[in-house]
Amino acid sequence: MRLKALAQFLAPRTQKTRNPKDGSPVYSDVPRQFLVFQPDAGSAADPEQSPFADGKIAEVVGNLETAKDVAFRIPGITNRLDNFQGFTQGAFDLMADPKGFERTDGAVVSWLGYDTPELGDSIDPAKAEAGGRDLGVFRRGIDVNLRPDVTTGIFAHSYGTLVTSKALQYGMDDVNKVVFMGSPGLGPNIRSMADFDMPNTQFFAMRAPEDVVSYTQGHGGDPADFPDAIRLGTKGAVGHSEYYTLGKGGLGNLRRVFAGENDQLETTDTTLDEEMIGATEIRSLVGFLQERLTPDEVARLGGDIDPIAQGIVSGRMGFTDAAAPLYTSLKDHDLLDKVPPSELFSEVTSLASDVAAKETNKRMLAGGSSEEKAILYAGAAKAASCGLAEVVTQPLEVAAKGTRAVNNWTQFAEVLAEGDLNTETWKKSLDKGSDAVTATIDLLNPF
Repeated sequence: MRLKALAQFLAPRTQKTRNPKDGSPVYSDVPRQFLVFQPDAGSAADPEQSPFADGKIAEVVGNLETAKDVAFRIPGITNRLDNFQGFTQGAFDLMADPKGFERTDGAVVSWLGYDTPELGDSIDPAKAEAGGRDLGVFRRGIDVNLRPDVTTGIFAHSYGTLVTSKALQYGMDDVNKVVFMGSPGLGPNIRSMADFDMPNTQFFAMRAPEDVVSYTQGHGGDPADFPDAIRLGTKGAVGHSEYYTLGKGGLGNLRRVFAGENDQLETTDTTLDEEMIGATEIRSLVGFLQERLTPDEVARLGGDIDPIAQGIVSGRMGFTDAAAPLYTSLKDHDLLDKVPPSELFSEVTSLASDVAAKETNKRMLAGGSSEEKAILYAGAAKAASCGLAEVVTQPLEVAAKGTRAVNNWTQFAEVLAEGDLNTETWKKSLDKGSDAVTATIDLLNPF
């Protein structure tokens, strides 16, 4: 990987621009421009797989000295010299218009100038603290290359939004606009853009549907929810890694911010539930743990929490599935005194039943049912799912059996949506309370 990356850096790239006379395409091979190259900097991501350090590198696309708009791109976790090509591709795409013609009046710097964390330490802000200071120094150093009337912007993604937040708090105030994408939070002390005390800087935020990093809020409030940030749409983008994807709304908005075309921006105000059923519950689950654990203890769990949340988002795991791995992780880190199993199971049960109700309501309305009927069936699903979750999560010794009951609330929702259960029957069952649970367990026969 390291040799392949170095070969890519040495090879020229093909630049597509417009002929100023007739607008026809002009193709040119141009050398790549690197402002930083420190292959031995940082830690090694996986010493068993590769002896190489992550490295630090920064590349510029365009002419810094003549550009009227300059963008600095800040990456998140697991970025390193070996996979830098994938990250810097976003700079080429940001510089281009929808037809692939590259701007000649702008420049984009892809800055991988800090030691990015891996999954296991992504919840730890230490590398963001150091990275924020380094980013501020780099930004000030670039000033000598820029024209006096330049407009500058920071385009930060994922953990890079926390790095940027730290840089702004440390005094990096020479930026005109900042975009936060897929942010895990900007630090517990930043609850609005006003907290940066930068009234002349425009702040934008993006959160794509199913972006689990934003849902977890591992480092504080999601800037996409701040009322004083301009929330940009990401039409067509899904998950954590499609903000720069060609043909999707996120990249179009980023290009408009870069060019200062604010009157053409596409905004959104979608809620968590509108983006993905279960997103609210993921945020609640992480919040439940954060309330009971210190930041250091949460950091120790960071590498375990993320794949659980990812599993829920992808559909590979239901909320009842989350109980066993969370219990195991808490046990391994000697934290069961902080989060007793009874509290953990109760929380998971409650969240699973909330998701069941929302999913059932959505399916019923999509199938043409009245709102009253959808609410009724959602209530039945909530009660039944609560009982199923209890069966699955208590006790842990039945986990093997419980796996067969995974996502049974989804099966139940399908039965309801297909109209196989009589409304009046479920009204009577709901009136009896526990009978609804028993009836559903018998219906689905998980064991």
